[in-house]
Amino acid sequence: MNAFQNHIPSISHKPWVKYHDLKFNILSKFQELLLKKNKEIQ
Repeated sequence: MNAFQNHIPSISHKPWVKYHDLKFNILSKFQELLLKKNKEIQ
């Protein structure tokens, strides 16, 4: 995961890569929220 994130800046001049990175960040934040909600329920 970390190696993938480190690879992004070298090709970030491509707009589709920036979009993919943004989408990836949103998905990871969304997953964190889901995990927090699951912990509250249990």
